[in-house]
Amino acid sequence: MGLASAIKLELETIQKVHQDGAGAKLEECRKNGTHFDSYYPIYSDYFTLFTSSAGAIGRAPPHIAQSVVQAYIHLKALFDTFRFNNAKLNRIENFVLRGVPATDVRLIDLVEQLSSYTPKIIESHDRAMNSVSAALDALERV
Repeated sequence: MGLASAIKLELETIQKVHQDGAGAKLEECRKNGTHFDSYYPIYSDYFTLFTSSAGAIGRAPPHIAQSVVQAYIHLKALFDTFRFNNAKLNRIENFVLRGVPATDVRLIDLVEQLSSYTPKIIESHDRAMNSVSAALDALERV
């Protein structure tokens, strides 16, 4: 398997795992106008091939290198939005576990922040999935 095929496989796998999990939940949020209130467990480096092959990717034809790098950067940004959302959810959970009433202004503020952050997650999701699709198209023609 060549590098292009391996990168393509890695991107396809990341895309599928994301779409089957958090991506589906985000589509529900978009459709229903609700906020994303689920944890998205991101604990490891999902970009093993990209990280270990950065030099080789840089030597690829410019349109291929650009689309692949852009896809990975947008995926990393998407994962960062989920980490930030997870942190908000952790804070809310801590308040609830400590018995802070739902009427507490701090808890209300955190829930409002969570609600206002969901469109940013959806925007990041759309950008990442579009970038991955573009990279997959470019890699398909290699």
